[in-house]
Amino acid sequence: MKYLTSAFVICCCIVIFTACGNTNDDSLSAESYPEFTLRGSQVRPFHSEKVDEDYKLHISLPPGYDKASDRYPVLYLTDSDSFFGFVRIIARTLQYQKSIPNIIIVGIGYKETGKVAWDNRARDHLPAKHEDIPAAGGAGKYLAFLQEELIPYIETNFRVKSDDRIFAGMSSGGTLGAFTLVTAPETFSRYLIVSPALHTGNEMIIDLEKKYADLHNDLPARVYTALGEHEPDIMSVGWNDFVAGLEKSNYSGLELTSEIIDDGTHMDAVYSAYVRGLKAVFDDWD
Repeated sequence: MKYLTSAFVICCCIVIFTACGNTNDDSLSAESYPEFTLRGSQVRPFHSEKVDEDYKLHISLPPGYDKASDRYPVLYLTDSDSFFGFVRIIARTLQYQKSIPNIIIVGIGYKETGKVAWDNRARDHLPAKHEDIPAAGGAGKYLAFLQEELIPYIETNFRVKSDDRIFAGMSSGGTLGAFTLVTAPETFSRYLIVSPALHTGNEMIIDLEKKYADLHNDLPARVYTALGEHEPDIMSVGWNDFVAGLEKSNYSGLELTSEIIDDGTHMDAVYSAYVRGLKAVFDDWD
């Protein structure tokens, strides 16, 4: 597999998360048509004191939420600006065919767009500082935002199962998931960790897992992690080490599913992985 530099991988990732330019055709301007909204979904502003950042929450409630008294698992989704609509539709489809239970989806997006959002994303998701990514290194603060601000807010304002939280993230979002799993696994009970960027200094996560294993025999979580078949070596080496470490530690309570997505690249493996991952982490659901 051809080796690609970390800078090239970073540039590839930007394609997903940078807003598209506006059309020059005035007849298609945003002012000409009403905005499209997803049925059963809402957008809420949310300020984090931990990160000192204004976020945009995309929230989707399951069908019949307002007419029921049930409590629901909650899926917390990174990169919501890119993936909220996609994850919403696959979750509702899998619910319809009884592959997973009804869930609440909470996507975390950014108030800003373009490079500002990209820099904030690197700051929030990556635990290690790196000269190629000056904004990186704030994952610890972001995890505190999740634990102490966002999760309590959701669990106060919606009917949720507080013991059934799902994390979903890809690329740097997957890095955040891996970091959380080996430092504060109790934050979530189910993890979807797709194409985690375990390079540019984030090899530290491999060492954090070893330190966790020195102190713990158990890691109670259902984890699905995947990588695309055609991802560059710089991605696959770290992912393979991460999976091997989890398997070697032989944790009690850890249900681990890892797989290579056939013909997948870093840019598109996530689409198969989120479908397969949701089914995998809920394979205990009756």
